[in-house]
Amino acid sequence: MLNKNTHILNEAVITITSDWGNRDYYRAAVEGALLKRIPGCRIIAVSHEISCFDMLEASYTLRNAWQNFPDGSIHIMAVRSEASIEHQHVLVVYGNHYFIGADNGIFGLLFDEKPEKIIAIDIHQDSSVFTFPSRDVFVPVAAHISEGKNIEELGQVQTSFKEHIPYKPVIEKDLIKGIVIHIDRYGNAITNITQAQFKKIAKNRRFEIQTNRNSVNRVVEAYDDVPEGEMLAVFGSTGLLEIAINQGRAKDLLGVKFKDTIRIEFE
Repeated sequence: MLNKNTHILNEAVITITSDWGNRDYYRAAVEGALLKRIPGCRIIAVSHEISCFDMLEASYTLRNAWQNFPDGSIHIMAVRSEASIEHQHVLVVYGNHYFIGADNGIFGLLFDEKPEKIIAIDIHQDSSVFTFPSRDVFVPVAAHISEGKNIEELGQVQTSFKEHIPYKPVIEKDLIKGIVIHIDRYGNAITNITQAQFKKIAKNRRFEIQTNRNSVNRVVEAYDDVPEGEMLAVFGSTGLLEIAINQGRAKDLLGVKFKDTIRIEFE
């Protein structure tokens, strides 16, 4: 557990993951409020280009980014952030990091293990408007944390958050069946099949990785291991199996889409 007395004012690292885009004022308003409340803090955009209201994309993006930040970092999840009777605002402490967002299932997609602490946030927000919690609730919470105050002053401790069970591959003796969980900017199709799962079933056997209309029978270590324009399979920086085309877009050229089934058949 983090030391509640640690003073990180003016050194706070605060990330924001949102679906705001860059056209509207939302990003600037939240960043300005953070700088006003926590002068000198460092604000990092994980992404402001999450598809609107897409918790799966938001959780995938933050899940693969947060561990690269120093201990004590504060992560604001601004996708589907409004509170309701069913989905209250929470502060979650996990892996020596702080996560602020709505308890709508997104934290169940972010973490593999039980967090160190969960606080149901109960504070007076900074305005009478209830449609902008990232500015009016999450910023004051981030300031409270950065000042080294006791986080239990923010609300009641609770023992769990709402679960949103992530998609898991089907694994059999001679088959792994997964799905595409993300299409990145390059058109690469990232699946939910991990390298560890693949190695456990493969056992040096020959195999074929199948999309809806194409296949490949080897996994390479880098995109440039195949000629330009050729289909490939690779375990990327996330540790997940990717279907890609070297210098091309698998999404367009192979017709691979979000939630498409990916099969690996072993001999």
